[in-house]
Amino acid sequence: MHTTFEMELRESAKCCEEMMAQHDDAKAQWSALEAELIGMEGHLQTVLDERDRLEEKSTNLKSDIQHAFSMQQYLKSQLKDGLAKSSI
Repeated sequence: MHTTFEMELRESAKCCEEMMAQHDDAKAQWSALEAELIGMEGHLQTVLDERDRLEEKSTNLKSDIQHAFSMQQYLKSQLKDGLAKSSI
């Protein structure tokens, strides 16, 4: 009976060691995933900042285009008026 108990104890100790090794592996994997996630968050923030910058640039370009179009219409009108006055 004493031998059976010792065998069971050794098996339990072996099982415990294996579980501790698995636990350590899981902790290492968790840490690696956590570091990867932090890196991805940083990359995502960079991309979002770039998107915001491009949206602002796009808005400014649209405004510049509208201003240029308005100026073109104004100059056409001035040219027509000037031509009309000179032909009178």
